[in-house]
Amino acid sequence: MGKTTTVAKLAAEFSIHQKKKVAMITIDERKGAFEQVRFFSKAISAVSQIPIPAELVYEPNELRVLLNSFSGYDVIFLDTVGTPQFNEIQMKRLSE
Repeated sequence: MGKTTTVAKLAAEFSIHQKKKVAMITIDERKGAFEQVRFFSKAISAVSQIPIPAELVYEPNELRVLLNSFSGYDVIFLDTVGTPQFNEIQMKRLSE
């Protein structure tokens, strides 16, 4: 099971069973990654009847702004691209 699927399962638990206000953000720019997050957010929203926004972020400043806009949410899930610890460039970008 991958990270995105795990995030979706957690989002479903919090939204459907715990009735929490949930948002999903991905910083994974790979082809199809955002579409997968958006698919899960729509599917969970349909079951929970609570809208779950799904957003794609490209730059660290965008993430700060988006997190501030979601300040009223109970839970915000951040999905990231898989990054091996020896890939210093990706680790630096992720830490930003």
